[in-house]
Formats: sequence, C-alpha cells, structure tokens
Amino acid sequence: MKSQTLYYDDELVFYKNLFILKASKFYYFIYNPLLHTSFRLQIESADTELDVDNNIQTLIDNDILTRDYVDSYEVCDYLINTVRYNNSVVTITDLSSYNCNLSCVYCMQQNTPMPSAALTPHERAQGWKVIKELFGANSINLSLFGGEPFFDPAFVEEMLLKSYDLGLVFDSISAVTNGTILNDKIVNMINIYPFTQLQITLDGLSNVHDKRRFFKKDKSKTFNVIVNNISILLKQTNVKIILNTVIDFTNINEYSRLIAYLKEVFTNYIFCDEPRIIFNIGNECNPFEICEFTSVNSLSNTNNFIKYYELYAEIFREGIPMIMFLPSIICIKDLPNEIILSPNGDLYSCITGVGHKDFHVCSIDDIIARPADAFASIVKSKRTRKGFGCYSCQYYGMCSGGCEYNKNNLHLETSCQKPFFDMCIKKIIEILSELEEIQPHVYRIRKNLNV
Repeated sequence: MKSQTLYYDDELVFYKNLFILKASKFYYFIYNPLLHTSFRLQIESADTELDVDNNIQTLIDNDILTRDYVDSYEVCDYLINTVRYNNSVVTITDLSSYNCNLSCVYCMQQNTPMPSAALTPHERAQGWKVIKELFGANSINLSLFGGEPFFDPAFVEEMLLKSYDLGLVFDSISAVTNGTILNDKIVNMINIYPFTQLQITLDGLSNVHDKRRFFKKDKSKTFNVIVNNISILLKQTNVKIILNTVIDFTNINEYSRLIAYLKEVFTNYIFCDEPRIIFNIGNECNPFEICEFTSVNSLSNTNNFIKYYELYAEIFREGIPMIMFLPSIICIKDLPNEIILSPNGDLYSCITGVGHKDFHVCSIDDIIARPADAFASIVKSKRTRKGFGCYSCQYYGMCSGGCEYNKNNLHLETSCQKPFFDMCIKKIIEILSELEEIQPHVYRIRKNLNV
C-alpha cells in the first residue's frame, strides 16, 4: 500500500507509514502503527523526511520499517488475525444475572430487556463446555459479569464446582464487580480457583463517587466499603485490581484528587515493579435508548475526546500504571473466540448489546441442535467493520473500525473513527513517547525521559 505524507504541524508528521514526532531538540520518537513498534532517532537536520531517508537501514534493523518487498499492511492483518482466529483458548464473558445491589446513574442495563428465564449453575457450566467444544479449544478464559457477579456467591461457587466436575480447564478467571460484596466465601473462591484480576470502579472520592454509585436499598454510600474491600483483597488474595473510573464532565476535574488519595493508601501496591493495582479510565457510553445523565455528561462527542487524553497524560506523569491506553485495534465484537453468554443462555456478539436483537447471535440450545449453523452465525456476527477503503487511512493499524453499538444506538451513518484520531493523534503519540510497557497492555512513564 503506497504511503502518504501528512504534516499535522511542525512537530508531527506521518511519513512512510510512520508517525514521527519531534519529541525533543535532540531526537524523534517514531511509531509504526501497523507493527506497533517504536524507536528514538537522533535529529540530524531540519528536514524530518531527509533524516528518515538517511536512516532507513537503522529503522529496518530496529523493526520500525520492513523492506520494500514486505507489505506492512499484510503483516498488520496477520497479527490481528492470529488473535481473531486463535481457537486454542475461548474467552467466555458470563453474564449469569442482571441482579445488582447498586443503583448507578449511568447503568448500561437500565433500559435492557431482561428475560425472566435464567440458566441454573449446572446449565451454565454445561454451556461453557458446549462453547469450548464448538471451538475445539483447549481451555477457557472466564470473565464473570453482571449485574453484580458476586450478588449470589453460592451461585458462582456452584457454577465453578460444576465446571470442574465437567473437566473444564481455565487459563484464568476474572470478574467485573462493583467491589461492595466481599466475604470469606468469595475470598476462598478467589484463592481456590485461578482468579487473576478483578475490575472495580471508583468514580472519584466519596463526594463524587457516592452520588453516582450508591446502594439500591437505601441509597447509602459505597466509597469506603469499596476501598476497605480492595484492601482485604490485596492482603488476603493474589489477584490484581483493575481500578476503573468512568470519566465524564461531572468528574473529570476530580480524578487527580482520587489518584492522590489512592497513592497514599495503596503506595506499595501501585509503585512496585509488578503493580497489584492498575488503573483504567473509561469513557462513558450511552445506555440503550435514552439516559438523561449520559446524554448531558458524556465525553463521547469527538471534540471532547482530547480532554480524555489530556487526563491520561496528567496521570501517567504521576507514575501511575495504566491499562489499555492505546485505542483497541480489536473489539470483542470482532473476535469469534470471545463469547458473551446472557442469563437465559442466549449468545451475544457485544457485551454492551446484550438483550438487544441487533447483537443476538444464537443460543446454547442452537449450538447443541445445529452446531455448524450456530458456528456460522457466530462467525458472521463477528465480522470487522473495516472495509477495503480503510487501507488508505493512516490510522488503519490503530483502529478497530469503530463501535457498532454506538453506531446503532446513536443512529450514526458510520462508525468511522477518523475524526477522533485526527483530533487526538498528536496527544496519543506524545504520551506514548514517554511510556514503557511494563506488562502486556500495561504502561507506566519511563524512569528517565531523556533516554
């Protein structure tokens, strides 16, 4: 694919399929978005293109460029497809119930159609086995979702017991939990089974968080309960905590105060060589149909996304480890080997789209009765939104093709993310130039920015 040359400003240029940033007076930071490799090259002249042309062999030797006869787009597609079609492990996001003990102002399931029928623990474990066998997988990555996945700990424990009775093997188990329910049974489960991480949300300090995420029964506060439970988990288990914050206009200016507090409370778990607490900031999505809170406060408008990356830059400079900084090039919606299992045994292609007909794929019963047809339905539902025209876009290797859920829910003509990248790419490359990847997809600021 022929490369184009684009000048964003005096500091950032796209040349030979590379983003080239004048990161200082002395060196360029060069990022290949197709191969996801980076390099620091000494500045030799005032002409960026000439400096690159004079160092082609150096860039080839350091895996930044490929030789002329190698198509980097083909390599990029191959790397993506090794993830998309790796059926040795199947990932199952198990939404066993919509039950939850909290009320959240932006709850993604507030308008979700909720069938009353639900599978028993044994039926769910049997469903996992059916899915695993359909893909010919060796093992399962299991993610417990909800509702609140630990709303009924006995139900979870019975599912896991049944799965072991069925001979299922798990590479890892994780959970997306609100962090308010913790007891000895849950701690024991986490220690007995291969739990690796829990994602828990704190949207700010108590004065912010407790207005957004409170107990359903009496609207009482949850912040202190969650912080205390995180402390117990860190002391009594080995799981990592992905500390998530849903960012919007009401809390974006408060996030640094939350970070300052958590740095003080959990210093040893954040700043160690292998951090046990890893941070994530998520942009607020719009629930199906209408949600007054998100329609007013979400940053999802393209013109506001730059605020999201400005926040990333601020937090990274505090030495905080963060996950999934770069835009994802593969969405769950694109991965045939990632299955979402709903409470009643229906399969969906998108976790946000559970309960909505546009994202319904088939059911466990369909897999049992007509496995070939069900498999074809899964593959069809996971088609990428990228088209041939995307090959002409400089963001091809950084883009998933956009969010189909947002496209459908917001009645957009296209899911194309180019306006977002045009707005944010310089900030993304600037931040990336200061980071090191300390674990897969986990980044922290480099200790010596002059190197």
